[in-house]
Amino acid sequence: MGTETLAISSGRMFRYAFGSLLLLAGSALLVAHGLAWLNLELRILRALQGGAICALGTALGAVPVLVIRRMPVALSDTLLGFGAGVMLAATAFSLIVPGIAAAESLGLSPWGASGLISFGIMLGAFGLYLVDRKVSGASPEMLVARRTNR
Repeated sequence: MGTETLAISSGRMFRYAFGSLLLLAGSALLVAHGLAWLNLELRILRALQGGAICALGTALGAVPVLVIRRMPVALSDTLLGFGAGVMLAATAFSLIVPGIAAAESLGLSPWGASGLISFGIMLGAFGLYLVDRKVSGASPEMLVARRTNR
């Protein structure tokens, strides 16, 4: 009985994964034909194609979630930490150059603007460290209980 249930659930899982892949492939073809139909300038077309490839890669990266039934906690924590680090780094690094330009437009020298941005990044990192110290190892119930006990 237990084996049959496992076979049925893994068959369903395969259908979900296969259907998702078909949906992604169909969406990719639809986007490709739509971009060709628009007859855009080459630079805009390349930008839209690059964005579509990135979106397809993101969606394709989500497909294993449909296949993996159970994941060890250590692997889940590692993947979540890696994803959060990548997103935080992408956010911070994409704001450094505009921040330096904005600080220079306020009258700071290039060294002063870079120092100001570096100070802001360090202040943000210290803030994240403090938040991690506050909530690390605590369950949501413990955090709510701490707040109501004060």
